[in-house]
Amino acid sequence: MTMTGFFSGPPLLVHILIIAMVNAFFFPLIAHWSGSLLYAFLISVGILCIYGLIAIRLFGRGKR
Repeated sequence: MTMTGFFSGPPLLVHILIIAMVNAFFFPLIAHWSGSLLYAFLISVGILCIYGLIAIRLFGRGKR
């Protein structure tokens, strides 16, 4: 396996930008719905973890 195999798929920066934009849009909605900034933060962190796991599962398979 060559080093170029590790660079296939979207770069990490693209995933960070996508989730940052989505989180910036939905965080105020979650905060209004939950009524607490702490709960909104915890919910958004949970969503970020789920997105990270999905991205690793989808894009990590081609690198093995």
